[in-house]
Amino acid sequence: LKSRNMALLCAAVLLHLISAKEFVLTPLPFKEDALEPFISKTTISTHYNKHHGGYVKKLNAAVASDARLQDREIVDFISNSRDYERKIVNLASQIFNHQFYWQGINPNQNNKDDDKSDNNNKPSGLSQELYDLIVADFES
Repeated sequence: LKSRNMALLCAAVLLHLISAKEFVLTPLPFKEDALEPFISKTTISTHYNKHHGGYVKKLNAAVASDARLQDREIVDFISNSRDYERKIVNLASQIFNHQFYWQGINPNQNNKDDDKSDNNNKPSGLSQELYDLIVADFES
């Protein structure tokens, strides 16, 4: 991914993850078989349902059993990792990494290097000012 697209993808993932009170396994942005023959449906299903889904369930269970962890966000667990048990940080990091990975895959992407400077890729909920700052920073 180009750095601009990577920055926008990060922003979109963060916007989604920071708004959750109970962490959820978000739907894949494509069908499980959409990447065949490069990545099999079985591989996608295993990583999405078993691994990613497992991290979400385990983090929700850990948060539910400890009042100090409630009302925290995934980015809080990651960015303030010294304040939390390693298990919590690892689960939050795995959720973030998987969500970021799924959003970065586009089975319909052509391989053309698109250098347009429009806002077609701006995530909803991201202010124009923040979008412009991210693009300016990552394109410099």
